[in-house]
Amino acid sequence: MSSGLGYGRIRLIEKIVNLHWEIKDPRLRQYTYNELLFILQELLEEEGRPYQEGNFSAIRGHAVFRKFTEYLLYRNLANYDSMILLTSEKGCITGDALLEMPRNLKKYPKGIPLKELEGKGQITVYCVNIKTGKLAKKISDGVEFVKFDNIYKIKLKDGRELKGTSDHPILMSNKKYKQLIDIIPGDFIFQTSMKSGEVENVEYLGKQKVYDVVNVKDNHNFIVNGFVVSNTGKSSAAMMLARYWCSLIGIRFNPSRHIAYNNADVMNKIHSLNKFEPIIADESIRFACVAGETLIKTPSGNIPIKELEGKKYFPVYSFNEETKKEEIQIAEKCVQTKVDWVYELETECGEKIQCTKEHKFLTPDGWFMLSEFCDFHQLITIKGILNIKSIKKIKKVPVYDIINVQNNNNYIANNFIEHNSSEDWNKKENKELKKKLGQVRTKHLLYILCFPLKLYKLEKTYLESYVNYWIDLFGRGVGACYVKDRNPVLDTWRTKDFRNVGSYTEFTSLNQVRDKLKKHPNFWQIVRFPKPPKWLYTKYLKVREMNVYDDENVLANVSKEDIQRALLILALRDIMKNDINLTMNRIILHINNEFDIKLTKAQIQDIINDSKQLVTKVRETAQY
Repeated sequence: MSSGLGYGRIRLIEKIVNLHWEIKDPRLRQYTYNELLFILQELLEEEGRPYQEGNFSAIRGHAVFRKFTEYLLYRNLANYDSMILLTSEKGCITGDALLEMPRNLKKYPKGIPLKELEGKGQITVYCVNIKTGKLAKKISDGVEFVKFDNIYKIKLKDGRELKGTSDHPILMSNKKYKQLIDIIPGDFIFQTSMKSGEVENVEYLGKQKVYDVVNVKDNHNFIVNGFVVSNTGKSSAAMMLARYWCSLIGIRFNPSRHIAYNNADVMNKIHSLNKFEPIIADESIRFACVAGETLIKTPSGNIPIKELEGKKYFPVYSFNEETKKEEIQIAEKCVQTKVDWVYELETECGEKIQCTKEHKFLTPDGWFMLSEFCDFHQLITIKGILNIKSIKKIKKVPVYDIINVQNNNNYIANNFIEHNSSEDWNKKENKELKKKLGQVRTKHLLYILCFPLKLYKLEKTYLESYVNYWIDLFGRGVGACYVKDRNPVLDTWRTKDFRNVGSYTEFTSLNQVRDKLKKHPNFWQIVRFPKPPKWLYTKYLKVREMNVYDDENVLANVSKEDIQRALLILALRDIMKNDINLTMNRIILHINNEFDIKLTKAQIQDIINDSKQLVTKVRETAQY
């Protein structure tokens, strides 16, 4: 039956199978359809020359992916933990693309250029609910510059154009995403207007700066130049890693069970999952910051924090909690994080500072966020212990923060002692979440964090304490795996050593990329991830945008009183957001004292999320 292939091709198939499955006789194994396609691909590509010449690299196939996942399982069985950070090379858009968002229509009639929004912090953008096809306004974590990369231009017959990287996903007329490079003349994009949307051509332009809109809530897309494009993620690689892990322990991977999309969801899943199950966490970071006029104490005098923006490794005065003395320490950098509401805190002695409600101050009882202060709280300042006189909500302004002050992790601003960057993953300082992260280890869960920003924006404590392996995806399903350095006196991930690696692009061969990355002491291997089957990715998208009230049977049992309760809960939530004295902790304490019922933050957040889903569905169906 195989004689028609010829002896050479049969030997070639044996080499392919032996290398990727470590089986000497290919006949001893049954193959899935996708595995047969892979063998056929390797057989036809360059007529199998890499295999024949003996210079084949295992990075061409998925052998490293499988061995890596198996190794992680062996670690967990041996009472270790496997916590993986997954970052990715983003598909991006050029800076002249016009973003649809609430704006001054006289100044920006067609939208605001992405490059003008870089570093401005959280913004509200227009996006599309793919299921209903309706426009919506959602919060995003802002626009960031990503890289200098090769650019392609897609042009429609009506004259509209969009320039971006080859891998940026664009929503098509069938409500499915296609990467820019896969779009061909005659395709139709999803329309937010009455125009045709037919593609005329796609052409290569060369290299330009590119940007991305980070973490658009709920709908995960935004609108530029009339195109609906996805804000990019790392879900496919994470899902395939978790899926193969599930196959090794004999269970089925389920996106609704194994993927968490918010803080409460992460905690609930860690609690409910059985030992050794995987969990994929996809969440943005948050920043606690001070207003731009805040004076930072430095050896050169008091300097407004906004004048320090962009500076790196500069000296500031810091407070040593053990010696109770000021000392000079080096801050890693100063960044503008977002535009947000600031509150003015005033002491009885007249000392004032403006900051966000998440900002932390040193008190005789430890570090407290502004939102946690009560009337009886006192502050430790360089002038002594002072009483709080008032806290007032002021206005929305650009806010800044100082990142990673060495040793003491604080700096002195307007004579107050303030904690340096509270940029944290999933509100890391939350005690409940800390406990749950500890359970990841005791339950031997495979924990995968998909991080939407650059590595340096991940809080250093989290990176040092909770990450064993870092996989940076730099191409379609291809990533570099780095292993934590155990030398206690060195930077765990040796980030400065990347300067010695050299540059590489999407056109650099994988073997050349690997040779460059070998210069980095933490580099282990290039990993190729299998592409998730279409049914799995469709299920993932459904879960990601899932609303429990999409189930007609559930919605049919909703009463008018249920809707009114949901509206009341959301109204109370909005009041709590705008009242600095009304915190989640005070609500929990009140319920416990008045009704003798103990609730957790996670339970309250679940009630709020359920109310939000119900009100959203009711507004979509106009039943109320």
